[in-house]
Order: sequence, then C-alpha cells, then structure tokens
Amino acid sequence: MSVASVTRVLSFFLTVLYFACILATKGDAGVVPILPSSMPAPKMSLMLETGGHTALIRNVEFTADERYLVSAGEDKTVRIWDLRNGSLVRALRGQVGPGFQGSLNALAVSPDGKLIATGGYSGHEAEGECEFCGDIRLFDFASGAVAAILNGQSQSVASLAFSSDGSLLVSGHTNAAIIWDTSRRSALHSLPHDAAVKAARFLPNETQVVTGDTKGVIRLWNVSDGSLVAERKAHDGGGRRDRDFPK
Repeated sequence: MSVASVTRVLSFFLTVLYFACILATKGDAGVVPILPSSMPAPKMSLMLETGGHTALIRNVEFTADERYLVSAGEDKTVRIWDLRNGSLVRALRGQVGPGFQGSLNALAVSPDGKLIATGGYSGHEAEGECEFCGDIRLFDFASGAVAAILNGQSQSVASLAFSSDGSLLVSGHTNAAIIWDTSRRSALHSLPHDAAVKAARFLPNETQVVTGDTKGVIRLWNVSDGSLVAERKAHDGGGRRDRDFPK
C-alpha cells in the first residue's frame, strides 16, 4: 500500500473518530461533564460512545423509585439505564486519563435520586501530587453535570454509601473510611483501618456507620465524633475480638 493510500485511510479513520466523539458528547445518551467554575478545566480525551460498557462493571445501584439502574466500571463511565425499556438514558464521564486514571470502583445513588457519587482512581489534576488519588465526584442525576468534587484524599476509593437522608456520605479507601457532609462538601471524620475498606454502610438510625476491610476487620463508629464503638476481627478458630458489638 502506498503512502498516499495509508494517509487516506488514516484520515478517514480519524474523521470517523471525530464524529463519533461529537455524537457521544451531544447525543441523547451522552453528556459532557459540566464542571463548576471554580474547578480547573480537565484535559480533553477522545472516547468512542458504544452505547454500553466496554470494560469490567464494578458496581450497580437502583434508584429508590426503581425506575433506573446506574452502573459504573473500569471503562471510566457511569451509565443510567431506564428499567422500563432497557434503554440508555445517559452516559456520564469524569476524569479520563492513561491506564487506570478515571477507572471507577465505587458508586452510590442518593436516596432522593438527585445525586450520583462515584469514586475509584481519580485525582485533582491541578495538584499533580499523586498518580491515583481519591477524588469523589458528585453528579447531578437529572443533568449529568458534575455538582462537586470531594478531594483531599490520596488513596483510591473502594466503596461509597449515602446515609438514608442523603446528608452524609461514607467512602472507603486504602486504609481508612471518610464521613462526608454532602451539603458542605467537606470531610467530617477519618476512620482508620489497616487495610482497604471495601464495605461501608450507615445504620438505619444514622448515628453510626459500619466499615469492613480486606483483612476481615469490621468496625462500628459513631457518626457524631468518629469514635470507635466496637470491632470484630477476622475469624481465627473460634474467632477473636477486641471490642464486642452491642447486642
């Protein structure tokens, strides 16, 4: 094949990619994340919109009204699906970078259905302090815009959960969990662990939160001050514990 032929083929391929990108960002099932004015503009990346996930799906959540399913995964996208007909409503994108940058591990939908929280391997690009930071993005469910970015954590995000009224969010990281105030967009307490916190949930009374890590340790914490209430370690024979869980 001549150089001219190769050039024509490459030009055609790049043109197709360009228009695919336009369709992905302006079509009904795709949006460009809209960042608040205080946040730095992200670097642009070209991504094809295929209409579905192209890599491992890490998490799925139903909305409280059971009308939608939200999924997130290693292809760095969040997708909202209409359960009535199985159609894709919208694809959301946060940070996109080389390798694992932007890959999503965790997902949570607020009880009122207004916010989607996502986390994984993403960081505040302007700081450039770590390769895999622990930023959490809050998306507006209705518009797909980025409502806020909760940052300041240098560890990737492994789990996310809202409280029953949506006022609090707990995130699990490499060796800690963080309780966030969703209205103030600020961290309230850091809950230390010795391993990655893969599970975290608020109790129905919202006064306590339980966390679990990859070493098999479960801890119960007070939400008000972040104090440890109880701990149960991995089973070793008959099991051993430092502090008993309340009965």
